[in-house]
Amino acid sequence: MPWLAVHNPEIDWEKGEIKMTRCPPWCGKDNRSRKAKEWQEKVRKRETRKIEEEKAINWAVDEKEDWGRKEEMQVDHQKIEGIVPKKFH
Repeated sequence: MPWLAVHNPEIDWEKGEIKMTRCPPWCGKDNRSRKAKEWQEKVRKRETRKIEEEKAINWAVDEKEDWGRKEEMQVDHQKIEGIVPKKFH
């Protein structure tokens, strides 16, 4: 907390950006912008990884649902074969 109080960064949580515009003069501007860029890159990577994981989960769910539909169709097809005379198959 003391570090945050001294540097008082501007944080945009929605964009994943941090601006170190309110640091004390003894902080060193070049160091601030490099660290801010590193932090932004970490946030971007984390968000990208989260999106990829969600895509993989959604794909797996879709595949499972498709497989379930295929099984249902096979079951229905078997029921129909039992009802419809063989000459009409």
